[in-house]
Amino acid sequence: MCTGCNNAKQVSEFYKKTLRTGCVSYRSTCKLCEKEAKKTLKGREQRAKEAVRYREKHPEKIIGIKRKYYASEKGKECKKREDVAYYKSGGRKACELRRAEKPMSEARRLSRSASNSQRRERCKDLSIAKDELSIFGLKEAHSLRKLRNKLTSTIWNVDHTHPVAKGGTSEYWNIQVVPELWNKQKSHIHSNRYFGAQYKDQKNV
Repeated sequence: MCTGCNNAKQVSEFYKKTLRTGCVSYRSTCKLCEKEAKKTLKGREQRAKEAVRYREKHPEKIIGIKRKYYASEKGKECKKREDVAYYKSGGRKACELRRAEKPMSEARRLSRSASNSQRRERCKDLSIAKDELSIFGLKEAHSLRKLRNKLTSTIWNVDHTHPVAKGGTSEYWNIQVVPELWNKQKSHIHSNRYFGAQYKDQKNV
């Protein structure tokens, strides 16, 4: 007996539901009544609440579903439309203003400094080092640069031993922290050649 239309119907016309005990039962209203109820305002509100509860209980599953959807061609088109709508509504601008008001964390500063170091490599169409050791070394180099600025009251730079202008990358073995004066004088010369020339000049003097 359906509690919605008060009519006796076959069991196949009811949706199944799983109880907390693990037993399988059937809903009290038939499929037709449930479809009609979902079209009403109250039904839509109830479905929205159920969706919110499901997202709260299964956040990892929802993230996996979204990633799988956005990886598809249909999902990519949907993502573009969402980004355009978000930009037009002013949501991105408001988000940037909120982010600007908050103090920047040290980890975010280091990440920004590391990305700035890799920006020149992108302009040169070079392959950016993405292994964990190189990224860690680049962040540590920027951390050391800030520490030396504070301790010595002079400006230090993160420099590439093999210059980016000549194909050098931000891998851990190609990074060094040097004074800004040396970095400007060295320019796009390889460090070994530059310091070797400096040593010869001092020796001749």
